[in-house]
Amino acid sequence: MVKVKSPGRYVARPEWYDRNPGDRVGEYLGIDVAPATDVERLSYTVPTGKKAMVEFIQATIIRSAAATTVGRVYAHWSVTPSGGSVKVIMRTFIIGNAVGEKSDLVGGATITLLAGDALRGHTQDWSTGGTCHFNLTYKITEFDA
Repeated sequence: MVKVKSPGRYVARPEWYDRNPGDRVGEYLGIDVAPATDVERLSYTVPTGKKAMVEFIQATIIRSAAATTVGRVYAHWSVTPSGGSVKVIMRTFIIGNAVGEKSDLVGGATITLLAGDALRGHTQDWSTGGTCHFNLTYKITEFDA
């Protein structure tokens, strides 16, 4: 536990999970999505005076109809630090054309975001014709900085 000095004495500062925590959950579910360039589907930005712990992020792709001309299909998560440049932190993709082909990635509680940091989920399909199902999900605990 961190100690914070107040006038004349030290007092214990609460742990992050005791500093007004709040759950933030987001999901994008795209069914039979036609090919498209990179599209931001879901985002979360840490508010001023807060920090956030990403407890769970997930990206799933399932080919639902065969493409006329197959191309790579992506789903990815990126983080943009406040005042920084975007970095992809998780990417999943499929390159086949079989209906039912699937790719799924899950990340656990390993990311702490600071005020102004942004988490974004994207999809992209370079195919011609065909469709895919996409699912992007996050669960975050937001707390006082």
